Amino acid sequence: MLKIGEVLFVFKIDENGIFSYDFTVIEALESRQRRVKNFYANQKKLDTIYNIPEKDFINSLNINAVGIDLGMTRSCVGVNRTNGIELVAIDNNERQLPSYVSFKEKDPICGQLVINNLHSYANSTVFDIKRIIGRNFNEIQINSAWPFEVIKNDMDKPLLRVQSSEKNKLKVIANNGDSNLGGSDFDMVLVQHFEKILETRYKIIMNEKNRYRLIQKCLDIKHTLSTESEASEINFEIDEFLTVTRQEFEQMASKLLDQIGDVLKQTFSKTDIFACDINKVLFVGGGCRMPMIQHFLRKRFPKAEHSCDENPDGMVAIGAAFYSSFLMSKNDSSNCNIT
Repeated sequence: MLKIGEVLFVFKIDENGIFSYDFTVIEALESRQRRVKNFYANQKKLDTIYNIPEKDFINSLNINAVGIDLGMTRSCVGVNRTNGIELVAIDNNERQLPSYVSFKEKDPICGQLVINNLHSYANSTVFDIKRIIGRNFNEIQINSAWPFEVIKNDMDKPLLRVQSSEKNKLKVIANNGDSNLGGSDFDMVLVQHFEKILETRYKIIMNEKNRYRLIQKCLDIKHTLSTESEASEINFEIDEFLTVTRQEFEQMASKLLDQIGDVLKQTFSKTDIFACDINKVLFVGGGCRMPMIQHFLRKRFPKAEHSCDENPDGMVAIGAAFYSSFLMSKNDSSNCNIT
């Protein structure tokens, strides 16, 4: 039978699992090669045809070849070397580079370094780009977790909007503050609280010596309440502990928070932006360790990224030293001092 034709075998199975089959003898009116050629001739022609080189040609050292795999989460690069095509290290010693790009500096940063700093520079970072490249805007499924914004141009193509550096320049939109409001004001809230208890309950007179002792103890209590829900100190010449909870402290300091709120209102009144436009809040100063301050700012700027260093007390001095060093290097002023 195979000499005079071929057998067409058809096997069918329905949704109920019932199957049937049939076969038909096809006469060999034309060669197999011709049928294959005619089949592909009747198919939709491809826009792009890839010519695959032979192996010996690929291994030629005279060919400088680079292949890039832009992966969804990681990317890699292959190059032509002595032993053939090899993956090369592109992220320190790693051959796979996380598909993350940050525009927080003048020159883009890629790879694991971006992931390590993602918590600080999320608004400047792009990833999942393979879901966007080559598509029209209406074909893209926007992910709410993306820190960047996808917009469309006049040709219905996607564009990415990220926060980037502007030639390493910082523009001050508004500058405001209250020189009569600081961490010591929160200390005095505790001092007045315990002073009243000592005088009314224990009849202890707050002379100059006792007052300075109380101020120092209240400073320690404030620091304790930044990490604990309750603080206690031995009071003056009595066998009891004076305690205060974080909640009580925050209630006593509510007027100070109102003052901070007034400063923020005055600051925004000088600009044409609103609190919802702020995308990052940097905590500077030891007072930022207090949970009430952090909660207050997060409530006022709910859409912003909030960043607090392990040592907020030294942020101003460190920043000033960095900037003075930058000015000296820019002006080539190795023999001058900038403070």
